[in-house]
Amino acid sequence: MRRAGGNVTIGIGCLCNGGETIIMAADTRGTYRDPSIPNHERIGKQFDLSIHGCANFAGHVPICTSVISELCAEIDKLATEPVIYHDHIRNAIRNAQFHEHVFRLDYEMVKKLGMPLLDWKAMNQTTLAYRRGAKLANRFELDMHLTVAAYVRGSAVLLEALYSDPAAMVHTSVIGSGYDHAIDVLNNRGQDANTSWQRTLVHVAEAMQAARADQYVGAPSDFVVLTPRSLRRFPADDAYLGQLLVKYWGKDTGDMDDTDEALKKLKTSLYFPNTTKEEMAKGMRRPMGAGLPIPDRREERTENDWMVTLWADGRKTFSLPKGSTAPII
Repeated sequence: MRRAGGNVTIGIGCLCNGGETIIMAADTRGTYRDPSIPNHERIGKQFDLSIHGCANFAGHVPICTSVISELCAEIDKLATEPVIYHDHIRNAIRNAQFHEHVFRLDYEMVKKLGMPLLDWKAMNQTTLAYRRGAKLANRFELDMHLTVAAYVRGSAVLLEALYSDPAAMVHTSVIGSGYDHAIDVLNNRGQDANTSWQRTLVHVAEAMQAARADQYVGAPSDFVVLTPRSLRRFPADDAYLGQLLVKYWGKDTGDMDDTDEALKKLKTSLYFPNTTKEEMAKGMRRPMGAGLPIPDRREERTENDWMVTLWADGRKTFSLPKGSTAPII
């Protein structure tokens, strides 16, 4: 599999728990092609999507951010669809890639041949200029890796797109610099779609640590833990997770499934995005708690046995009906 060099950075997505959970991780380091410029340690490479999902990117930042912007616009169009399927998301990725690929190839044609893409396409194919353009077009690719995770109709979607190639459904996605170190950890751990989510969290954290052997990889941002019913985050610097990394260094993690201890302790650290510092300090991990101002409720509806609430500030929250005992994980 082709992998780009330079300033691309690590992103990991793992389908686990029998397909009921996806864990996404990305680092926060940005590097510049000019080595005299110091690293930026707070670059965002993970984006929540307006559907129930998120995306990691790695590659040349201007290209990646443009593709993500287009992808978010394509995903937003799905709001009018009565039902969203796997192919809706795959087509959204394709459209975002196509738009950026054609846009940048047009510039390359002007820079290298002095003519835009449409003028080149209209040329006589036997001319030298046309053949030079064909060579340029055949070699041109987006310096971009992308992983998109979502749940549609309760089914998992984990799509990986490399460069300008089509997005493909995978169980484990590792993109960017540090790939070799991270994938070695996940393969050696036997990580697959049936691994429990608590073990997967340890495996992903270990892979993110191993990836830092690459000079372009920095500290991870908080992990995303995505299920059919919720999108929450897990602190990458969680103390108990750190203890598990030490405990299982070089050892099999299988016994984590023999007791609920690790499962219960790890679940207590999960929090919903946009939880404020005040809420965290008071032990509130769901937004709009701790007596803080609550925005107006705009809409409520039932979706797959869940109460979905749309708030005036644009956020969407999910809650179980009263008396329900259905687990989130």
